[in-house]
Amino acid sequence: MRHRNIIAAVVVAAIAAVASQAIADKNEPSVTANATANASTNPAASASASASPLRKLDVAPPPDSESDVPTAAEWKKAEAVALARPLPKACKAVLLREWLRIRCHDPAPSAGMLLSGSRKGVFFYAWRPVSKAHGFTHFAAEDGFVEAVVQLRKGDRRLFQLTRSDVDSYEGGLFGQKGLLLVSETWLAGDDGPVVTVTPSGSPAGG
Repeated sequence: MRHRNIIAAVVVAAIAAVASQAIADKNEPSVTANATANASTNPAASASASASPLRKLDVAPPPDSESDVPTAAEWKKAEAVALARPLPKACKAVLLREWLRIRCHDPAPSAGMLLSGSRKGVFFYAWRPVSKAHGFTHFAAEDGFVEAVVQLRKGDRRLFQLTRSDVDSYEGGLFGQKGLLLVSETWLAGDDGPVVTVTPSGSPAGG
């Protein structure tokens, strides 16, 4: 009998605790509601929560210094920047010290080539995912990327091209290359900063 009384007491206490919590929850405004109310009554807070405009290279230039090419670990701390013209949707530009990296995603990235200007401080890299099936290695369906890494210096006047594999041009076991994007980078006397643009290119590589 005593055992049954203890069980009954525990059940009653649990029900009372649940009821008390429910009343407290009903009387206390939710965190989400408070956040929504504050945002609607405080435009400044709402504006600060939105993304800040990207730094524009031609207005806020990189430091006039010379450093080593960033490592993969250092690139993770790079700052996203805006160029003189809007980038294609598949591309992103980031800056670390005086080094600019332009990376563009594409199903068949190939390489890059300098068309004019100094080769110093210019690097190209392309990566495409692969997968294995039935004992064969082949390119995966996911997009890869091609990128250019450029050291921005006063006096620059360069033009280079990012390319993709041309599946319609196959000879000697190799695919040809087709122009994907043209990148212009100049930092002329009198300019506040480097002027960099990225535009689509449908011409054969080097053409």
